[in-house]
Amino acid sequence: MTTRSPPKPYSSNADLSTSNEVMSNVSIRKRKQPDNEILYEIKNMQANFTQVLQDFRRDLDIKFENISDSIQTIRSDLENYQSQIKKDIDDLRYENSAMKQKVENLTKEISGLQESTRFISNQHDELGKCVSKISGCNKSVDDHEQTIRSLTSKMDGLEQQARQCNIEISNLPERRDENLLNIIECIGTKIGCTINRREIVSIHRVPHASQTSKPKNVIVKLTSRIMRDNILGAYRIKKGITSTKLGLSGATHIIYLNEHLTLRNKQLFRIAREAANQANFRYVLVKHSTILVRASDNSPVIPIRTEQDIKKINNNTNN
Repeated sequence: MTTRSPPKPYSSNADLSTSNEVMSNVSIRKRKQPDNEILYEIKNMQANFTQVLQDFRRDLDIKFENISDSIQTIRSDLENYQSQIKKDIDDLRYENSAMKQKVENLTKEISGLQESTRFISNQHDELGKCVSKISGCNKSVDDHEQTIRSLTSKMDGLEQQARQCNIEISNLPERRDENLLNIIECIGTKIGCTINRREIVSIHRVPHASQTSKPKNVIVKLTSRIMRDNILGAYRIKKGITSTKLGLSGATHIIYLNEHLTLRNKQLFRIAREAANQANFRYVLVKHSTILVRASDNSPVIPIRTEQDIKKINNNTNN
């Protein structure tokens, strides 16, 4: 291998032409290299742009898919809301129909009550005036309740007045072929008060208000209240009568004779009797359709006309 010595400064170069050729070749290669780099950069930019475009399209596709899914979800929610709203509307329509039916029923009931009120008004002028005042005045609830209680009390009083000649016989054993006229005459004989058939307007059994195994009560309607009071007075003096004394076969039953009370007065009599028993009252009786209680022979008589009067029994006990 031949070693070249370095050129001397400011000396001529024997290989100058050769160096120029080399430089010329080098220059030619250097001119071509930028074009290749630009093309390479352009290709890289195209590839990057294509990649970016693909990524952009892929992102757009994903976003479109998400938007489509959101639209589907919203559409499904809207359909569910629409279905729920439709169901609520159908329920409201059903409730409205049911309410209309109730209103119609209430209207019919009110019409029936109005007819009953008109009938009572025609029969009793005083009650008609009270009803007119109630319908014409705008009263409070308490005032209306007080008026209703007053009307109820008056109606019950009228009903009780219609029974003022009646006697109610309870605990009298029933027989298939019984003769109630003979039985009432026999009762009169046993208590020492003659009862003439001509003084009996009607006699029949009535069913109990509630289901019970007790025999049906017997209602005797007499021609006068005086006759009724005479029979009840003789019965109280006799202090009871039994079915055996009347010649009725079977087990012995105590027969009770009382004034024919309305259902309201019977309930009030039962409540008063229970309260009097708890307070150790000695007497609980009915006289002229009024319930009377008495603690002892020397105690004052307490009339019981309403449930509020029951408090008088407790107050009398405390005193």
